[in-house]
Amino acid sequence: MDNVTQNSVIQQLISLLPFHVGHRCMFDRYAKKLTVAKSIALFTIALLDKWSSYQVIETKLRANEKLQEALHLPGISGSQLSRKLNDIPTEFLQELFLQLVAEMGQHTAGDTGVSKAIGKLGIVDSTSLHVPYSIGDWARLSSRDSSVKMHLRLIVASPETVYPDHMIPTTRNYDDREVAVDMVTEADVTYVMDRGYVKYSMMDTWVENNTRFVMRINNNHILTVVEEKAIPKGTQIRKDAIVLLGRTQFMKQSIRLIEFEDEKGRLYRVVTTRYDLSAEEIAEIYRHRWLIELYFKWMKQHLRLVKLFSYKPQAVWNQMFMALIGYLLMLKLKRTSNISKSPWEILVIVSAHLAMTWKSCMAEVERKPTRKSKGRQKKPNAPPPVIDLESRIGRIKPRKLNPKKRKAKNKK
Repeated sequence: MDNVTQNSVIQQLISLLPFHVGHRCMFDRYAKKLTVAKSIALFTIALLDKWSSYQVIETKLRANEKLQEALHLPGISGSQLSRKLNDIPTEFLQELFLQLVAEMGQHTAGDTGVSKAIGKLGIVDSTSLHVPYSIGDWARLSSRDSSVKMHLRLIVASPETVYPDHMIPTTRNYDDREVAVDMVTEADVTYVMDRGYVKYSMMDTWVENNTRFVMRINNNHILTVVEEKAIPKGTQIRKDAIVLLGRTQFMKQSIRLIEFEDEKGRLYRVVTTRYDLSAEEIAEIYRHRWLIELYFKWMKQHLRLVKLFSYKPQAVWNQMFMALIGYLLMLKLKRTSNISKSPWEILVIVSAHLAMTWKSCMAEVERKPTRKSKGRQKKPNAPPPVIDLESRIGRIKPRKLNPKKRKAKNKK
């Protein structure tokens, strides 16, 4: 019988981490039970299953024999977990993260990106995480705000596969442009950035180094048109030109400007070094920037990046890296097992089967939907549903419709 299928889901997840939980490292000199490797594995599982506090982790570990067996850890107190999260070397977590990124790069080496012409994208942006003002004096931005930032580069390897490959944690008073120098490095992707990254001297360097990028600029940027290009008819493109940006402070290098409108008529201005693509393809590249906003939302919603375990600097950085590691584990599981489901669907199934066998988890992953009905279909001109207002406890006051609105609704 296949030993892997009889492993628990917890054991399978831990086996995907690029280390062995039984090994001790140089940072475990004084650790008796809770080593660095065990801590990382335990906190990563806690994030994947949304365990909300140290006490919950302590209780879950004590109640789960499979988890104890996988970690060789019969139990641990919440206070020990609190100290350990702050003691894990962030450099060690960063190295683990980069190892998983390298593996993902190998898995996606044959992917063509958004399309063969456009290639892979590297979307750069940041998101803020709140730190309580009373205990986060190290992260205070103003008299009312205390928070940190996660600066991230998200690789779009294909329309179905996106993954983070670089992260820099900072306090919120770090400007995005300060970090962009370390984010825009690779030459085999097209970088996509929003207006917060505009800096003429930095953009000049990128142009000189043949760095491919698409960046949105404000509508009030002063520019000098060097060459006007023909605008394709029947599209949302409004301008395609070679320009020089700025007046007193200006770019030394010329750059391509594309102006386009979205479905709601809002105007976007982007500058780019991609002269080989059509204006519609440049607009399509910038539309993909929204993927990183969705990714940040996914991380905060599904991997507990809204309420942090601890508010000490190193503990905050460590939780950021472990959340990224957790996401990469779901993606690695998807790619290595040829699972067609999304990372979120895999996460839901894995979370529900943590204490079960890997075989039962994969059976759920491969389960075909049994529902054949298309559901209740809308009937044309059907009357609105009647709401039952009878209730002994809850109270519902029907909304009064304005007479003018009622007449307009009746006409429709």
